[in-house]
Amino acid sequence: MTLLVLSLVGCLDAVPLDPRPLPPCNEPGNICTWAGVPQAARSDTSEGGLAVETYLNLPTDLAFAPDGTAYVADLDSHRIRSITADDARVYTIVGSPFLGDGPEGPLDGANLTHPLRVTVDPTDAARLAVASSQSDHLDLLDLDAGTLSFAAGADERGSWVPVDAAAYAADGDLYFFESDDDVLRRLDRDGVVHDVAGARGEAGQAEGRLAEARFDCGEGSLACGLAPAEAGLLVVDPRNHRVQRLDLAAGTLTTLLGGPDQLLQPMDAAEAPDGTVYVADTANHCVVAVAPDGGAFVAAGQCGANPGYGGDEGPADQALLSNPAGVAVDRDGAVYVVDSGNHVVRRIAP
Repeated sequence: MTLLVLSLVGCLDAVPLDPRPLPPCNEPGNICTWAGVPQAARSDTSEGGLAVETYLNLPTDLAFAPDGTAYVADLDSHRIRSITADDARVYTIVGSPFLGDGPEGPLDGANLTHPLRVTVDPTDAARLAVASSQSDHLDLLDLDAGTLSFAAGADERGSWVPVDAAAYAADGDLYFFESDDDVLRRLDRDGVVHDVAGARGEAGQAEGRLAEARFDCGEGSLACGLAPAEAGLLVVDPRNHRVQRLDLAAGTLTTLLGGPDQLLQPMDAAEAPDGTVYVADTANHCVVAVAPDGGAFVAAGQCGANPGYGGDEGPADQALLSNPAGVAVDRDGAVYVVDSGNHVVRRIAP
């Protein structure tokens, strides 16, 4: 009898405690709207609402802090919004529905003009940088102090020039592109600006040594993009339809994926913890991924299809997207697509 009881206990232990299937939005590989109201653009002034009930107006970028807080560049609302990690509620960090440029000082009352990119300092989660498509400087946000300040490098004429992309590296230095001059520069922790690569007035493309690199960045929707990566940075080059890895220690630039037969005007990229790189293939209305072994596959959307909205609660590679301008990966490995043309952020379950 004792043996029989023990045998039955073993069988009971093997039975799943909760055999119910996962909700569709948590099924690995499925996509669901995570923030915004699909295909509805509005400069929502509400605070503290659920992300899926809060209107966004052409969002273009998303960045995560180490604690899981998300920051969204809400381009046509002229604001940076935060989305809390625990309950996915939306708050305004800086900006208003009205165009403006600062002023420097308290975040409360400061305005932005079309914030295009937002990046978080990995060494200090209270430090953010914002690149705006119609501004000639970077906006630096100190969330602990509640302040905004300006930063940018001046060219040889002493004039500030447009800055359309920025990304913090692992050591806390801030890298940014001066779009007009096709130059990559670095703002160190002491506030000193250094030239990194590129030559003013010499647009082009390059592979190999960083010292010989040339960029063709332009401005606005076709400006170069930057994203943090394990060995340095990812450089997104929409005019040349490619994504490159910039190895800061080695001083090299290598192409991960590129050419109009592979990408069409990509605008952003993100590296996952496993080394997979996700690319917002904007004009193809999809997200393409490059595995650590170099193999490429479609992670979300239907590349080359007409823009649209659809496929929520189903496989991400069968969904429809509209001009995705941003992509990010959270601490759990979930992939987030800034589905700009649909005015939403969508999440792919890991």
